[in-house]
Amino acid sequence: APSSSLLCAKKIKKKKSAATRTAPSSGFGGAAKTMCPCGSGATYDRCCRRLHSSESVFGTAPASAVVRARYAAFARRNADFLMGSTHPNNAQHWRPDFAAWKKQILVNCYDNFELNDCTILAESYEGEPGSLEEVATVTFEANMIHVESRERTNFTETSTFER
Repeated sequence: APSSSLLCAKKIKKKKSAATRTAPSSGFGGAAKTMCPCGSGATYDRCCRRLHSSESVFGTAPASAVVRARYAAFARRNADFLMGSTHPNNAQHWRPDFAAWKKQILVNCYDNFELNDCTILAESYEGEPGSLEEVATVTFEANMIHVESRERTNFTETSTFER
């Protein structure tokens, strides 16, 4: 197993006084309390949004967190994150025409389904932790509910990640 200090972002909590606290940046009406569609049980702001909005958090995240963030990106129609988290050597999915690629992603974003649970079944690593030679393999189950019929369905996939 890789060293968690090399693959996981460390969160350092600082105590804030009442004078230095800021309001949630996600908007009004409880948006900060929206549950993350990846199924972690955390709010979106405290879960996948961190990977969606910060290159440094994304760059140090374990592969399982990237899988969950990609699942959440499909649920939230975040084509930019899906494109940015696809390795250029992935000939099956990566496209040089970004405008056409983004349009294709948005057409295929599972709009007829509620995505609310991505279960990680296995995660393994090979190579020097944190190096460009490191490769991760993640097997996961994507669970979803059809909007109209309420039928539950899922698929299992194994993805490989390179730095």
